[in-house]
Amino acid sequence: MTLNIALLVLLSAALHPIWNALIKRDSRPEGAFIALVVTLIVISGGHALIAGNDLLSIRRFWDLLLLSWAGQILYGYSLIATLKRGDLSVYYPIIRSSPLFIVSVSFLLLGETYSWPLLTGVACVLLGAFLLQYRRGVRLLDDPKTLMLSILAM
Repeated sequence: MTLNIALLVLLSAALHPIWNALIKRDSRPEGAFIALVVTLIVISGGHALIAGNDLLSIRRFWDLLLLSWAGQILYGYSLIATLKRGDLSVYYPIIRSSPLFIVSVSFLLLGETYSWPLLTGVACVLLGAFLLQYRRGVRLLDDPKTLMLSILAM
């Protein structure tokens, strides 16, 4: 990995919790989330046009586009509901645990296999995220609805 790519990955990792915190603090988090999504669409659409990509080629895969859109709606709803109901520092590690979900689903449903070093790396990152956010006295099972919403956002 080049230094530029590594720096972009680190910048992205640093910015990600910031926009979650900004949405949580907003009086209308739904509007803030929609504004974020529209901004990302404009930026990525502009980039695709500048790069000369054919944006209409997606018509061949409309079913995947609809599935992706439904997933994004579910994620947005679950994220906003989790942020409204719960403490960001408690539920953020769960929301960001998608590598666990991806590895589990691809193993169980798609027959994908993973090396022990990769699985150990995923486990270490997830454990580290939880330990960094751990606060004594926080009990995730006291609010099962918020816990389920954070798992859906994952």
